Amino acid sequence: MKSPKPIAQVMGLFIPTEPKICYNTPMAYSDDFRQQVLRQLNCGKTYRQLAEEYNISTRTILNWKANPDRKVRTSYTSKIDLEKLRQDVLDYPDAYQRERATRFNCTDRAIAKALKRLKLTRKKSD
Repeated sequence: MKSPKPIAQVMGLFIPTEPKICYNTPMAYSDDFRQQVLRQLNCGKTYRQLAEEYNISTRTILNWKANPDRKVRTSYTSKIDLEKLRQDVLDYPDAYQRERATRFNCTDRAIAKALKRLKLTRKKSD
């Protein structure tokens, strides 16, 4: 007699048995750690050995070797004045985002992000 299937399998659910390691999750590694890995690479260890030892991807080590200096992300100031946008929404409540983008000389995606920052929705009130 066959054993019954687990309830999760019958219902079409997938329940992982082990936690999955995701290598594409952005993580910030310290400069000391990066230098330590690169020193060991220069001493003769392979990319694969280092990746397994430190639980990082080989692509990360390749990137560090190609660009040993840490990249600094710069944040840009928004060219949309949020108060002017709020007033624009009050003045033109039925306007499309692309129309607002034309008035503010930016993309409609930038308008969408700015409206989200202002916590304004496109829902109409009754």
